[in-house]
Amino acid sequence: MGTEGPTLSIFFESIELFREALLAGTVAGVLLGFLGVYVVLGRMVFLSAALSNSAGLGVTLAFYAHLHWGFDGNWASPTLGATLLTLGAALFLMTDTSGQSTRRESLLGLAYLIGAAGALAVGTRIVQEVQDVHTILFGEAVAVLPEDAHLLTGVAVVVLIIHLWWLRGFLQA
Repeated sequence: MGTEGPTLSIFFESIELFREALLAGTVAGVLLGFLGVYVVLGRMVFLSAALSNSAGLGVTLAFYAHLHWGFDGNWASPTLGATLLTLGAALFLMTDTSGQSTRRESLLGLAYLIGAAGALAVGTRIVQEVQDVHTILFGEAVAVLPEDAHLLTGVAVVVLIIHLWWLRGFLQA
């Protein structure tokens, strides 16, 4: 009965292992918490879900193209696939100029379903790459490179400065 479980002091003794991940998580939490207010107030919650599903479909399509069609190099880049499909979905959603909320909601639902169903359908055909898709979309909690943590911190500072500088305009929009 003398064995103890993990304690907080053990975590702080090995902080060198988790420093970048802790920094990245803290910075991302502050930035995303700040930006989340705009998302909720602007009633854009489903927009982020539709765009993230589109990115997932782009990643799976890139892996599928590499495995089954022989695409190599930049053409098979999961980042390129995610970027192109996310931009395509955003452009598709911007085509609604009617101002009717029901039409906007149905376009969001369509983009969400196409992204989710497409990622699932294509993902079943790239079984050996599913772990990579998950890592690309959601990251790795403990494997944050120091350069990535510094880049994230720089981007967060720039975004926060812009939002504080143009706060009045953002609040009115």
